[in-house]
Amino acid sequence: MIQSRITYWQKELGIPGWRITTERILPEQVTYPKQFYGKESFVGIVKDHQKKIAIIYHDIDLCEDSIIHELLHVRYPTRSEDWVNRKTKELQNNQTHGRCRRCGLEMSLIHSRPAGNCSPKKKTEKMEEFLYIEDEAMYNAYDIITERLTIGELLDKEEQFVPLPFDPYNITKKDIEEVLQFFEQEQEYEKCSVLVGYLKSYGDNK
Repeated sequence: MIQSRITYWQKELGIPGWRITTERILPEQVTYPKQFYGKESFVGIVKDHQKKIAIIYHDIDLCEDSIIHELLHVRYPTRSEDWVNRKTKELQNNQTHGRCRRCGLEMSLIHSRPAGNCSPKKKTEKMEEFLYIEDEAMYNAYDIITERLTIGELLDKEEQFVPLPFDPYNITKKDIEEVLQFFEQEQEYEKCSVLVGYLKSYGDNK
């Protein structure tokens, strides 16, 4: 279970090539600096960026929060502890549910497609904001489909969750067709031509 969550967050953060393991230690093996006296538990990571290997040491059961936190240290080694703490909370709070900006229904923040039946007639005052997010999602989708950027690189660029109209780890022919339709409506025919090429490579099997 723990390893599957580590693998999941490695993909989300754009570090799938790393070999990350865990090792449980005894509380008495940990010596804290004076400012941390009274601390009841320990979770920390030792990493080798050259070899792309890391070990998460812990004297308590690992939770999702700890996994995200330590992997953020791998993905963003120069970021401050405050930044990592803040980003951990954002990822933990938003990983499963967000709200559709068109109707308020719950949706995944990684994907811009709503989880429920989204009616454009609901909360029409938020339509403009939703359409802005939808446009951003389609441009992000183009970058992912054409392999111009990875999810990790998009996160670096935006420093927030990236809206996408599909699961970036399971792109289907229908997904590409929807993105192509968007750019046809936008009359961005150069992008359309590129997408048609990728669409042909999918054949009739996906």
